[in-house]
Amino acid sequence: MKILKVSLLLLLSLVLLLVLGLVAAINLINPNSQKERIARIVYEKSGRELVIAGELEWGFWPRLRLSGGELTLGNASGFGPEPFLSLDSFHFAVATWPLLRSEVIAERVQISGLELNLARNAAGVSNWQDLSAAEATSPEPPPTRSAQGGMPFAALALGGVDISDLRVGWRDEESGLAAELFDLQLQVAPLRPGEPLELKLEFKARVNQPELTASAAVNGTLAYDLKSGNYSLQPLDASATLHGPTVPGGQARISLHTLLDWESKAGRARIEDLRLEGLGMLLSAQMEMDGLNDPIPG
Repeated sequence: MKILKVSLLLLLSLVLLLVLGLVAAINLINPNSQKERIARIVYEKSGRELVIAGELEWGFWPRLRLSGGELTLGNASGFGPEPFLSLDSFHFAVATWPLLRSEVIAERVQISGLELNLARNAAGVSNWQDLSAAEATSPEPPPTRSAQGGMPFAALALGGVDISDLRVGWRDEESGLAAELFDLQLQVAPLRPGEPLELKLEFKARVNQPELTASAAVNGTLAYDLKSGNYSLQPLDASATLHGPTVPGGQARISLHTLLDWESKAGRARIEDLRLEGLGMLLSAQMEMDGLNDPIPG
């Protein structure tokens, strides 16, 4: 018995030293010394140039965290010099110890200055098509518990989401269509199971076919029950201001207010206190829809 106790003590000591060594390595090794290696791996996998101009920071304990500054990912061949993706800063962090219990407790996710340039050339080829092809040839990961019908984690708590100055551009050389979503700001309140989730979204947009610009805002509170599959927006408020030669009078404001309940398993939805106002019209209604899960005939 004494030999067994000594052996267990030695084993626990080795495990402790291993954990401490891992913690020290991740916290002491400077990730910025790995920028070139990371960029080389990305180029080998995608054929695109990754430039990490900002500083990288990471840590293991007490939080598994990753944050960084400016970076850019090059565009596909033949799509010009503008980057496919660029980013000003990002920050992700998850409490380390709960991960050992399959619990995800994350801090507020912060992303600033994300810009994505999407395009399709005259031959109908998109500038993300090569990335999709590379992903399709990658080995398929083993199935997770979520794919087998269970949750991949025992608990989930998210400290919220804060996305600022997001821009997505779209250019289609086949049709001549050019569109842009910009100045997008998204704030999502902390996510805790069973508690209502508040969200706020603001953005601007422009399109050339027809010539139109818009600014919009959406506010809502989402209540949900994952087990029953019931969701509700109590309430949802949205508004938009449109400008353009095709808009009556050159400018119009549209507003929407409603309460929405959706029972996903029963295939039933209910809309209450719907008020849609704009373009000289006022629509108010309430409705209930059943059979949303029924197969479409045909």
